[in-house]
Amino acid sequence: MNLKETLYKVVNSKTVQGILTANIFAFLVIGIQSSLMPKDPGILVFSEFVIIPMLMGIITAWFWKDTRIRGKQITGHSVVNCLIAISMSFFFLGEGFICLLIVSPLIFSFIIAGAFIGRAMFKKRNQKLNISIVSLLLGIFIVDS
Repeated sequence: MNLKETLYKVVNSKTVQGILTANIFAFLVIGIQSSLMPKDPGILVFSEFVIIPMLMGIITAWFWKDTRIRGKQITGHSVVNCLIAISMSFFFLGEGFICLLIVSPLIFSFIIAGAFIGRAMFKKRNQKLNISIVSLLLGIFIVDS
């Protein structure tokens, strides 16, 4: 197998698609939110550190729902997801190193929690439960912002 075929398989894997989609979603939401809100330094929004990482975990779980992924693998992939999110925050959003170091355990825990919540949601295929959890998180996000 040559390099082109290997890269094609990696990019088309559900793991990579889930991680990329979750990070793009978070980057867009935070970018839109920061452009719409008045610039007031020092204000940290609850939703940026709790709701968005949890939604990132749920998004990745949706991509992983048809794979036979185990708990340790979910945790490992979620850690990679978090490291990508933190590095994107540092380079593209201009977050400070100390701030990211302080909130990284919070982000790690909520991405992992979101991935396991999403796994439970999509395993049962209960659409009412899925809609209610996602709408509750989005409602809290909108009110908090």
